[in-house]
Amino acid sequence: MAVSSTTNLEQTITAFQGGLTSIPPMEALSLIGDFEQQMRSLGATQIASDLEELKHLLTSGTATNSAISKVLVSLGSQTKSAAASAEPTVSSKLMQLGELLASTGASMS
Repeated sequence: MAVSSTTNLEQTITAFQGGLTSIPPMEALSLIGDFEQQMRSLGATQIASDLEELKHLLTSGTATNSAISKVLVSLGSQTKSAAASAEPTVSSKLMQLGELLASTGASMS
């Protein structure tokens, strides 16, 4: 997969660096939705599917830390893999986001 767009990467990284509880719920859902659209348009269907699952978990009212953790760790791994085939200007941002997703997920389990 060739990732070339930087739309919302900085905003998403900044939000995760502040911690999950610092992100207002509607803003979080908006960030997830934007990232999902971006990944679908780039052909990263598995990342987009995991983002869709994350949105569902967050809006269901019945999500467990374990379920959210599993999705975040998966997203982190996939995002880091996508960084390997990304343009150099985007690669480091994707790697940073992947690390944040994975570490956040791991800290929840």
